[in-house]
Amino acid sequence: MYPIRILSPDLELLGEIDSYDTFEITRSWQGTGEFDLLVNRAAQNADKLEKHNIIILHGNTEKAGIIRHCEISVDENGAETENWQIQGVTLDGITKQRVTLPPDHTAYDRRSGQGETVLKHYVENNLTDPDKTNRKVEQLAIAEDEERGDHVSFESRYKELHEELETIAKRADIGWHIYVDYDQPSLVFDVIEGKDVTADQSDNPPVIFSPEYQSISEQTFIDSLLDYVSDTYVGGQGEGTDRLVHEVGEESEGIKRFESFVDARDVDDEDDEEEEIPEEEQIERLEARGQDELNEMSSETTFEAEILEKSPFIYEEAWNLGDKVTVQSKRWGVTLNARVTEVREVYDRSGRSIEATFGRKTPTFIDKVKRATHKADSTL
Repeated sequence: MYPIRILSPDLELLGEIDSYDTFEITRSWQGTGEFDLLVNRAAQNADKLEKHNIIILHGNTEKAGIIRHCEISVDENGAETENWQIQGVTLDGITKQRVTLPPDHTAYDRRSGQGETVLKHYVENNLTDPDKTNRKVEQLAIAEDEERGDHVSFESRYKELHEELETIAKRADIGWHIYVDYDQPSLVFDVIEGKDVTADQSDNPPVIFSPEYQSISEQTFIDSLLDYVSDTYVGGQGEGTDRLVHEVGEESEGIKRFESFVDARDVDDEDDEEEEIPEEEQIERLEARGQDELNEMSSETTFEAEILEKSPFIYEEAWNLGDKVTVQSKRWGVTLNARVTEVREVYDRSGRSIEATFGRKTPTFIDKVKRATHKADSTL
C-alpha cells in the first residue's frame, strides 16, 4: 500500500501509516478538493490522526490534506472493525477559512492584472499578509508571480475566498493549488496552467481516452442544456429607466435563446474617493459579471471515465490534472477536447483506481443552492 505521512500543522513529521482500508482523494483544477481515510484504530500511528494535522500520500506533496473530521465506530465483530473515518480537505481548502475583507476605508478590494497576479493578490490580502494579524497563516507562502493567465479585473467584498479564487481562475483559464515545500518548510500557493496533449496539436505526445485505445474501462457522456443560459442582462446601479443594464452573451435567437437576469447592484458607480466611475468602465465590470453567469450556466458537455491503471497514457507522466486531452467514443460518435478538471484516486489493498472528469463538472444540488444564495446576497 502507499504509505501516508502525518505532519503537525507546523509541518513536523509525526509518523507514517502503512496499513489502512481505503484512502480516497479528489483533486480539483480550479476549486478545492477533499479526502476520506478509513483506518483501524490499532494501526501504527493512527493516534496521530487528529484535527488540523496534515497528511501526505506517498511523499507526493501535491496529494496532501488537512484533517477536519474524525469519527470512530465498531460493530459486533469487535476490535477488528474498530475503524477511524478521517475526512478533510486538500491543502487548497485552507482558502475556505477566509472571506475577502476590503482594505480599511474602502468598500471593495479591487485588482486588475493577469489572472495569476489577481489570484495571488487576494491570497496575500486574506491569508499571507492581511491587515489583521490574527488572519495570517504563518505556514503559507506564495510562489513568485509569473503573470500567467488571461487579464482579469476583479472586485470583492465579504465573499468566500475559495469561491472568488475559482471565479478568477475561470475568467483567466488557469488553475491553482497549495502544496508542501519540504525545503522551506512551508505550504505554497501557486498556479497550474496545464499542458495541451490533445490529438489536434503536435508539440506534445497526444493523450486520447477511448475504449478503442484501451485507456479507459468505464465512460459516461453528458450533453445537457438543463440550467443553460445563452444571454444575460446584467443590472448595475440606478432605478427604473435610469438603471444601467448591459446585455452579455452569444446573441442567440428564437427557440435556441435562453435568457437570465443578474442583479449586480454591488458593482459600484463610484470609486473609493466617491468619484463617479465612467460608464464605459462600469459596463466592463458588468460584462465580467455577465461572463461569470454564462460560465456557470453554460451548456454541459462532460465526460467522466475510469482510467485503466495499465493505460498506454500514464497518469502524472503523459497527463495530469489541468491538462487538455482528447476524449472519444467512436461507438457514440463523440470526440471532445477538454480539460481534466477533477481527478479522484482510490487506494485500497487491491491497488489504485483513477476516475477523471473532463470538462465542466456536473453541478450538485448544493452547488445550485449556493448559486441561488449568492444571487440573493450580491448587494452586501
